[in-house]
Parts: sequence; C-alpha cells; structure tokens
Amino acid sequence: MDQEKETTISFNDLLKVFVRRWWLIALSSLVGAVVGFVLVLFLTQQTWKSTAMMYVNNNSLSVGGTKVNLSMSDISANRSLVDSYSVIIKSRMTIEAVIEQANTNETYDYDSLYKLIDVGSVNNTEIFYITVTCPNEEDAINIVNTFTAIFPTQVKDIIEGSSAKIVDSAVIAEPVSRGFAKSTLIGFVIGFVVICLIVFIHDIFIDDTIDSADWIKQTFGDEIPLLAIVPDTTVENHKGYYKKYSYYQNNYYYQSQPTNGNTDSKKE
Repeated sequence: MDQEKETTISFNDLLKVFVRRWWLIALSSLVGAVVGFVLVLFLTQQTWKSTAMMYVNNNSLSVGGTKVNLSMSDISANRSLVDSYSVIIKSRMTIEAVIEQANTNETYDYDSLYKLIDVGSVNNTEIFYITVTCPNEEDAINIVNTFTAIFPTQVKDIIEGSSAKIVDSAVIAEPVSRGFAKSTLIGFVIGFVVICLIVFIHDIFIDDTIDSADWIKQTFGDEIPLLAIVPDTTVENHKGYYKKYSYYQNNYYYQSQPTNGNTDSKKE
C-alpha cells in the first residue's frame, strides 16, 4: 500500500503539501534564523584586529656563516624571506619579549599570544605585515607596535646583514566581523530544510487521513470502489462541500427573505 502511494506522488502533490503548511515552514525558518543569530551573540566574543607593515633589506644574507646573495626583485626569494621573518616573529624569544614590554590590559602567555599573530608578505614584496587579533582594542594596537619595535633588533642578531624599518605603524584597531549574517542565513536554511523534510515525511508517508475522493482514486484505483461521498454539513464549515455547490448561498438567501406570507412577491 505504501509502495502504491509513493508511485502516485507528483510535483503538484508536493507543492500542495508545502503550500498548506506554509505558515509552519515560515515559522520554523524564522526560528532557525533567530537561533543562529543568538548563538553567535552569546557564544562568540567581539575581537579587534590591528596591522603594521615593515620593510626588510637583505642585499647580503648570512645564515650559519654561509653567505647567500639575493636579488630583491626575485619573487621566490622574497617569499622565502617572509617565511623566515614569520618564524622569528613567532619565536618564543620574540613573543616573550613582547609580553614583557607591551602595556596590555589583558594577561597573555606565549601560547595565547602565538595564536593571535598573523604574518605575511604584501603582494609578494619585501614588505610584510604583522597582524594581531585579540578581544581588547587597545591591546591589539600596543602588541603590534611592540613587535615592530623589537623585531629589527631580533632580526639583526639572527640574520647578519639584514635591517628592518617600519613602513606603517598600528594606529587603529578594526572590529572583526562575528558572522551574524552568515550564521543567521545558515540557521534560516537549516530550519527551512528540516521543517520541509518533516512535513514531507508526515504528510506523504505517515498521515493516512483521507483528504478527498480523488485521493482514494489515485491511491487505490479500482481496488476499492467509491460508492458515495458524505459531505460536511456543519454550518460552521464555510469551506466545506456545500459551499462548492452553493448550498450556503441558497440557504442564506431563503432565510434572509421576509416572511410576510406573500410568496408571490418574490417572483414579481
């Protein structure tokens, strides 16, 4: 029986199911969107991002006593240098020196501060950026500027013949998006998909209510003959069977006529 019912499902049947439950689908989608927004609001923290840029000159580079001549126009060499600078900036020696010298409102250790640092090349040049993202706006600025003050000394001690200069200091900290729009949209989509799936399973496979004579014909065919249809005659059901055949209109018309005993006046 279930198999036969499944074979008679059409796009129009699905459309009717979803249209009939439109209010439930809309409500579930709205609830999903609100849940997504609230989760980000209470489970995430506002962070701030501050960035500074530095230029490092390495015409003659000596690492471990071996000199390597580099052309500053060589893109691959610049990428290699930025990788080296990133390792130095994120080293324990540099980070601990920053923690000691930076004037911060929050308390940081090596592990926590290491996760807040991002270093990369600016358009594959010898200029690179240092970005710090943390929950405190002032801390983001102070930590970045402390890195730019300490790094020139650190890089000279480790890589001979190198010098670093500040191109752009950190002045402001920008708020990092918490993803309200994205999480709200994801919650809306999840709520919409889940309720559509529930409505589909319930109305198509679980609900065995006989909706109409056409449903019986489509589901059982000639196996169960349709002998008669018992209409809903309740007065309250204005969308029932008799409205279709103008029962209520005719009944209301005759009941609304004056009963003065002159029945022929209606015909005149």
